[in-house]
Amino acid sequence: MNYIFEKDGNKYHSLGLTHNKKTFKRKNMPLLVNPNKKDNKKAYIRNGYVTKNIKSYSKHKDKKYKFSKSDFANVKSKIRKYKSVRKK
Repeated sequence: MNYIFEKDGNKYHSLGLTHNKKTFKRKNMPLLVNPNKKDNKKAYIRNGYVTKNIKSYSKHKDKKYKFSKSDFANVKSKIRKYKSVRKK
């Protein structure tokens, strides 16, 4: 599952969601509350960002996923950092 935060031409920029503490030997950012309310497992935002063609994403939005207020503040911070580093 990915959280899409930006559209750039024919590409989306997104953050990946996972249940794993590490991805490719790098730590993932833990979330306090799982965005999927039906899932009790610990959730994480994957380290890094995903940039792919729009056609590789599903057209269906999954509305059962929602970040808590405290988690969304951390997600927004991660997005702001990505955008500031990209502009340099």
